[in-house]
Amino acid sequence: MKVVKRPEDFRKTNEAKLSHRWHQVKLRLSSSTKELMTAFLFRWGCIGVEETDDGLVAYFPEEVAIATIKRQIEQIVGALSVRTNQTNWQPGSRDWLSIDTIAEQNWQLAWKMYFKPIFISQHIVIVPEGEKFVPTPNQIVIVIRPGQAFGTGTHPTTQLVLRALEKWLSPDMRVLDVGTGSGILAIAAAKLGARSVVANDIDPMALENAHQNVQLNQPLPPINFLPPSVKPAGKFDLILANLTSQVLLELLPDFNLWLDHNGKVIASGILQEAKEKFVANLHIHDWKLLEQISQDEWTCLVICPKS
Repeated sequence: MKVVKRPEDFRKTNEAKLSHRWHQVKLRLSSSTKELMTAFLFRWGCIGVEETDDGLVAYFPEEVAIATIKRQIEQIVGALSVRTNQTNWQPGSRDWLSIDTIAEQNWQLAWKMYFKPIFISQHIVIVPEGEKFVPTPNQIVIVIRPGQAFGTGTHPTTQLVLRALEKWLSPDMRVLDVGTGSGILAIAAAKLGARSVVANDIDPMALENAHQNVQLNQPLPPINFLPPSVKPAGKFDLILANLTSQVLLELLPDFNLWLDHNGKVIASGILQEAKEKFVANLHIHDWKLLEQISQDEWTCLVICPKS
């Protein structure tokens, strides 16, 4: 089983932070429809999905109108059933959909059940807190507390940044992590040998979560977490930005200010379908593309100013 998490920009919403209870939606689906249904679930406000052998388990904040979500699910599943001629998924079929309410504590436990070590590369492994894991001498382990709404490394957008970071980071670099969330990218940069690491986020709760994860990864070189009201100062050799296409484009002028000569940005959170438009906008703003890597429907770009 694997865990699918929404792109890290969902941490900017308040729903995931205010809920003390969650709606757990269990769906029986064929493998061919899981990806499409997952996209719809996130569009409707889902904050996490577990992929099981026979379907999906989705989590919604208590505040959402779950009856409306149920009707939307029934409509989509019904349409998929007709299109694929899979009559066993029709809304009238037995036990294909169930909805329960679970406490926050049980939400945490649910993630711990499904969140197992994630091997990002030969050298980077993400391990949930409390998991017994013995690394090889050449492995870098990043410990993350499961169940938080700030990114646990399960989503492709985060994994793409980590792979690019491993390739493009050199020990003398000053790194800035924009929108740090759980702090996973900042922690990785520190463990990979960055000279200095600065991280920021507009969400105080995200910064609190990042501090917690830093403590789980001690000993660790110092990471400077900036309060939401403080903008980064100084120059950086590498900027990490796992955001959205629109936010990334809006931040290009800031990236220009923050980057030192020959500095680069690892930009993730870009859907494949939006990549061409994003790259065209890069050229308009005098940026150039150095590398692109993809996973599932997501793309990560390594970019730098043209001059």
